[in-house]
Amino acid sequence: MAEVSISFTDLLTEELNKLSLAKDSSKSLLAASARSTAAIDRARSALAQVPEMAGCGDDLVAFGSLARHELTPSSDLDYLFIGMQEEDSKRHQMVVIDRLRETLVDGVVLSAPGSSGIFGSCIDASKLTEHVGLEDDTNHNLTRRILFLEESVSLFDPAVHEETIKTILSMYLEARKSPSEKIPRFLLNDIIRYWRTIAVDYHAKQSRGNISGVPYSLRYLKLLISRKLCFISSIAPLYLLSHEGNPDELEFLLRAFKEPAVLRLIRLLNYVDMDADGGREKVQRIVETLDYFIERSGDQAWRKSVEIECKEPDPKESANFGDMRKRGKQLHQDISDVLTSKNMIHFTKEYMLS
Repeated sequence: MAEVSISFTDLLTEELNKLSLAKDSSKSLLAASARSTAAIDRARSALAQVPEMAGCGDDLVAFGSLARHELTPSSDLDYLFIGMQEEDSKRHQMVVIDRLRETLVDGVVLSAPGSSGIFGSCIDASKLTEHVGLEDDTNHNLTRRILFLEESVSLFDPAVHEETIKTILSMYLEARKSPSEKIPRFLLNDIIRYWRTIAVDYHAKQSRGNISGVPYSLRYLKLLISRKLCFISSIAPLYLLSHEGNPDELEFLLRAFKEPAVLRLIRLLNYVDMDADGGREKVQRIVETLDYFIERSGDQAWRKSVEIECKEPDPKESANFGDMRKRGKQLHQDISDVLTSKNMIHFTKEYMLS
């Protein structure tokens, strides 16, 4: 089942070149994408030779920075096994994961998933589309469903992964009462719902002391930058769909959501009018901010400095946290300007504000 991943790094380079940005503005971004591609290929080749995978389910799917093609040596390995849980599955899964954590990046043991319970288990993928909305659609279910679209990659059987994404997208498309030329609002609303949910959950965890007991943290910076850009990358296919005339919606969206989030983001930025209202400078800053955040977040010394600074009475002017926070605030303004620029204002008014 091993399959060499499509060279998304080459596609990303091609899309970045179209933006005609300053030299080296995406150096860390491209390095992380190449690192991610190598790790994915290594995982697929390795798992094809691991006998224990036979008892682990139909697929092993990774999420987070690896799936976004932003992998750094400081990344976690967030994962889900897809399939029915069998009697010996847990034991086999631990053998597989321990081996992957030690081998995906040379000289580094990737961290295990956090304690939230969203990752690090085996799920029946059909559950993701059985309960959408209302009480039975738990935070875990919503998160897994949207992250399958936003940031997921198969490490074992890409055909199973593609079918799961296709099933999720079909559910959103088929929920419409009649064919429509407009984009599927059901899908858009669920993506927006997830973004608002993680923002609310961050504040809930912080107020209950679940995030280091201080007002700010590295998690806050991730929310400002990488998670926000991942959200924008997830509405990007819907914006592009609205400009594509009458494509096969399912195939168009399937192709888009199989791509890494960063590639979807850059495709969207290529629709910005670079010569109007400082468009080029704003796009430049968006790419540079993501690139710089990837560079810094992969540095353990920087992460430790942020942790220390966040314990200060007012870390907003600190050298590391304060600087990245300012970049995140500017990123918010640049994204707002892009989404209300000449080429995108109609979509924003028609679908994001109503």
